[in-house]
Amino acid sequence: AEACKSVDYAFKKCVSGFMYAEIKYDGERVQVHKQGNKFMYFSRSLKPVMPHKVNHFKEYIPKAFPFGEDLILDAEVLMIDTKTGNPLPFGTLGIHK
Repeated sequence: AEACKSVDYAFKKCVSGFMYAEIKYDGERVQVHKQGNKFMYFSRSLKPVMPHKVNHFKEYIPKAFPFGEDLILDAEVLMIDTKTGNPLPFGTLGIHK
């Protein structure tokens, strides 16, 4: 693997002519540790995440993982504008209360 300095170069490296790309959203990384009904949330540096950023997760994680009694999720948390459906700027989660 090597870095491609241009889109043209990337297509030259892709012999099949097919390429897949995805949008990179810039959210906040959060690790969710769940043991039974106990939840803990950590940042990228394993520091505790402020409760106001993640309080609503407790409601949705058991629904998403109904058989996940003990689990660790490593996630990128992105806030979405509910009126437009557009992602909100990086850092929005930090000021959300």
